[in-house]
Amino acid sequence: MDKFTLIKSFELKEKDCKINYFLHQKTKARVLSIQIDDPNKVFGISFKTPPNNNTGLPHILEHSVLCGSKKYPVKEPFVELLKSSLQTFLNAMTYPDKTCYPVASTNLRDFYNLVDVYLDAVFFPLLHPFTFAQEGWHYELSSLEEELKIKGVVYNEMKGAYSSPDNLLAEYSQQSLFPDTPYCFDAGGKPEEIVKLTYEDFLAFHKQYYHPSNAWIYFYGDDPEAERLRLLENYLEQFSWQQVLASVPGQKPKKMLQEIVVPYGVSSEEEKGSFTLNWLLAETKDVETNLAFRILEEMLIGLPSSPLRKKLIESGLGEGLAGIGLETELRQMYFSLGLKGIKLQDIPKAEAIISSTLEELATGIDKKLKEAAFNSVEFSLRENNTGSYPQGLSLMLRTLSIWLYSEDFEKILDLDPVFSSLRKKLEGNFWESLIARYFLQNEHRTKVVLKPQKGLLEQKEQETRANLRQLKESFSKDKLTEIVKTTQELLAFQQRADSPEDLAKIPRLKKEDLSEEIESIEVKRRDRQGIPFFVHPLGREEIVYLDLGFNLQGISQEELLLVPTLGRLLLEMGTRKRDYVDLNNELYMHTGGIHPEIVVEEELSTKNPLAYLFFRSKVLTSKLEHLLDLLEEIFTQFNFVSPKRLEEILLEEKSSLERRIIPAGHLFVLKRLKSKFSLKGKLEDLLEGIEYFKALKDITGQLKKNKDALLARYESLAKKILTGSRLVVNITLPRNRENLVSRVEDFVSSFPVLEGKGRGDFKELLGETRSEGFIVPAEVNYLGLGVKLEEDYLGGDFLVFSKFLRANYLWNKIRVEGGAYGAFALADVFSGTLYFVSYRDPNDLRTLQVYESLLQGKQFLLPAEELEKLVVAAIGELEKHKLPDAKGFESMLYNLKGLNEEKRQLLKKEVLATNLETLQKWARQLKNIKQKEVVGLGKEESLKALKEQALIQDLSQLL
Repeated sequence: MDKFTLIKSFELKEKDCKINYFLHQKTKARVLSIQIDDPNKVFGISFKTPPNNNTGLPHILEHSVLCGSKKYPVKEPFVELLKSSLQTFLNAMTYPDKTCYPVASTNLRDFYNLVDVYLDAVFFPLLHPFTFAQEGWHYELSSLEEELKIKGVVYNEMKGAYSSPDNLLAEYSQQSLFPDTPYCFDAGGKPEEIVKLTYEDFLAFHKQYYHPSNAWIYFYGDDPEAERLRLLENYLEQFSWQQVLASVPGQKPKKMLQEIVVPYGVSSEEEKGSFTLNWLLAETKDVETNLAFRILEEMLIGLPSSPLRKKLIESGLGEGLAGIGLETELRQMYFSLGLKGIKLQDIPKAEAIISSTLEELATGIDKKLKEAAFNSVEFSLRENNTGSYPQGLSLMLRTLSIWLYSEDFEKILDLDPVFSSLRKKLEGNFWESLIARYFLQNEHRTKVVLKPQKGLLEQKEQETRANLRQLKESFSKDKLTEIVKTTQELLAFQQRADSPEDLAKIPRLKKEDLSEEIESIEVKRRDRQGIPFFVHPLGREEIVYLDLGFNLQGISQEELLLVPTLGRLLLEMGTRKRDYVDLNNELYMHTGGIHPEIVVEEELSTKNPLAYLFFRSKVLTSKLEHLLDLLEEIFTQFNFVSPKRLEEILLEEKSSLERRIIPAGHLFVLKRLKSKFSLKGKLEDLLEGIEYFKALKDITGQLKKNKDALLARYESLAKKILTGSRLVVNITLPRNRENLVSRVEDFVSSFPVLEGKGRGDFKELLGETRSEGFIVPAEVNYLGLGVKLEEDYLGGDFLVFSKFLRANYLWNKIRVEGGAYGAFALADVFSGTLYFVSYRDPNDLRTLQVYESLLQGKQFLLPAEELEKLVVAAIGELEKHKLPDAKGFESMLYNLKGLNEEKRQLLKKEVLATNLETLQKWARQLKNIKQKEVVGLGKEESLKALKEQALIQDLSQLL
C-alpha cells in the first residue's frame, strides 16, 4: 500500500461501508476502493477515450483488447473466461467519452483471475492485424470471381444499431447539441465511416489513451483492500506518469434553434415519423443539480401522472414518447423529448404543447406531483435494485459520470445530505425555476426529425454493392490477389487452435473449487383460504416486496391477447375513487411502485403450462398499509370508462413493442421458435412475442370503431381474473418483519372467490407448425433453428453441452468467421429442446448451414481441461447471484412448477459429473431429432433467399 497515496477516506453508515480514494504515486492512476459486505465483488477500469471521427475507433478497440494479451496470448481470452468462470458480469462498454472494462464474481479466486486477465488485456493487448480485421472491418474476397464484401463484427453491430429508429434518434439528438466537442461523433461508429479506419490509427489510439495516467480504477465488495492494491501494483509499476490529452471540453451554450432531418428506412409507404426537442443543461458533476434534474424528469415525464407526458399522449398526435429524457452520463446533461408515430405536418402542434406545458409548469407544479417524483427517485437510488446487474457495477457507472470530471464525487455515493437539501426545496419554486432557466430561456436547443423513407435500407445496400463492384474493378489483379490471400490468411488465423500451453496460462477455477451443494432458499409455505402464500425472510433493507399473481387458466386465446395490456389499464386508468393522475401521485408518494409482469412456466410432472399475470410491488415496511389500501382500490374499484385513455395506452404499448423488435430481434425469434415446440412456448409468444405484437396491431387498427366494446371486454376479463381462487402470493421481507405477513393475509382474504381456479389447459392453442420468416427494415438478420430431441429430460450434462456449442463452435463459426455480433445455443433440459439463434447477423444461408452441420452427429475432441471449464461456466449459469427480491420470486416459481431442491441438486450433480463421453453422446443424438423448425427475422432479400431454398415456408411483413 506504500505505492499508493490515500487522498480521502469516508464511511457510509447507511450502507455500512468504507470508501478509500487512492492515487498511485508513480503513474497518478486513480483508485476508488469500496469495502462493503457484499459477496458480489466488482472491478472496473475505465479510460477517457474521446473520439475525433465516426470510424468507431473506441468501440473497435474495446472489442480488440480482449482478443489476446502479452501474459495471455490466446485468440479470445474473453471467451475463455466465459467458458471457465463463475462471473456475474463480464463485458466491456463504449460510451461517448469513456471505455469501461468491468468484471464481477462472488468467488474470490475467480474474481482475482478476472481482474488479472482484464488488467493485462487493457495495458498489454496483442492487437494483431487480423484482430483489427475481424472485430473492426476488412474486405472479404474468397476468390477472384466472387463479389467483394465488407465484413467485421463491429461493422455489422453498427449496421444493426443504425437500423433502429430509436438509436438513430438518440444518436442525432446528442450530436446536434454538441457541435464543438467529441460528443458530435458516434464513438460506436457509423458503418460507412468504419471502413475508413486504418490499423495504424487503431494502434495509435491505444498508445495514446490506454495508460494508467488516464485510468479510473474501481473496486467494490468484501475482498481485502490490500490484495486489491497488490494486484494493481503488479501492472502499474511497469509504467511512469505521462501526460494524456483526453479532456472533453464543455460545450459553450449558444443560440442554436436548429432543425436536423434524418431519413430512416421503412418497409412500406409511411407518413408517420418521430421527432425530439433537445436542450443542453448544466454540468453533470454538480451532484445536487444532477439529482434535481432527475427528480424534474420524473415530474415531467417519468410517471403516468406527469403533466408533460400526459399532455403529449392525450393530444393523440403520436403513439408514444420519443427521446431518452434526461442524459446524465456525459460531461454536460441534456434533455431530449418528443413523439414517435407522428405525422410530420403535426410536429409543430406537438412543439406548441411542449412549450405551453413547460410555461404552465414554470408558474407552479402540483405539490403532490413533486412529492411523488421526489419519493420515486429517492426510493430507486436508495434501494439500488439492479436486477441481475451487480449493485457495485451500477454504483461504479453512476460514480464515473461525476468522477471523470471532478474529484468531488462523495456526494453521489453519500446521497443523504443531497436528498436532505433537495427535500427542503419542495416547498418553494426551485423546480419551477429550473424549467424557466434551462428550458424556456435556453436558446441552446435543437430539433431532430426522423423522416420515413420507403426502401432506404435497400437503396443503401445496393449503393454499397455498386461501390464495392466499382472498387473491385478499379483494383489491379495483384491487389485483388492480395485481398484473396488476406481473406484466406484471416480464416486460417480464426480457425487455428490455441496451443495447450497458451490456454493453460488463463487462470481458471477447477471443479474442486466448487461447492457440490445447491444454495437452499429459505421459504415458508402457508395457505390462507386456499390461497398459497410463499414467505421469504431474505431482505436486509427495510423493504417489503409483495408479488400478487393471478392464474390465467381457463382464459380463451382471444382474452389472453388482452392480458398484457390489462395490467397497465388497471394501474393507469384510475378507479371509481379517483382519476389516474391522483392514483399515481398517491402510489409514488408512498411506495416504490407497482408493475405488471407476465410469467409463463411449465409444471414439470405434467408438462402443463402455467401462466400468471403478476402485480409486483415494493414499499418501505413502515408504509405497507398504504400499499395494501392502494392495491385494494385498484383491484376492486377499477374504472374502465374512458375510451380515449384506452386508446392512448394501447397505442403507446404498440409503439413501445414495435421499437423493441429490431434491437432485440433474437429474443423475438427465440420466443417464436419455442412456440412451435410446446404450449408453454405458444403462451410466451402469445403474451410477449410476435403473435402478441400482431394482435396488438390488429386491436389498435380497429380502435376507431369498437372502443366501448373493447372496454367492456377488458372489464369482463378483469372481473374474471382478479379473484382469490386464482391468486398466489409471494412476500420477500426482512427477517425481523415476518409479523407483517398477517396483514397481507387479511388483505387477500377480501378477494372474491368465484368459479374455482378456472378450467382449461390451453390445448386450444395447439396447431400446425411451419417455419417462418418475418421481414423488417433492418440491414442485418436474426436467424434461429430449434430442435426437439428424442428424450424429454436431457439432464445437467446437456447444459454443459449447450455451453460447448455456443462458446466452442457457434462463437467461432458465426461471430468470428461469419461477422455476426452474437450467436447463442440455449437448452431447455426439462422439455428436450435446443435452440440456436444469431444476433445482428450479415449472413442468411451460411448461418443455417452452420446450425445444420451440428445436426449431422458431428464429433468433437475436447481436452479434459476444456471440459472442466465448461462445467464451471454451467454451474455459474445455474447459480447466478440474485438480490433478495429476485431470489424470493425465483423460489416461488420453483415451487409452482415443481422444481424442488432434490431435482435442483440432481441437476447440479449431473453438471459436475459431465464427461467427454456424455458430450459425444449428445453430439451423436443431434442426428436423431423428432422435430426441427426455423424462424428468421430481418432483410427481405435474405429471407426470400431462404424461402427459395425451402428453409422457411411462410414469409410475411412484420414491420
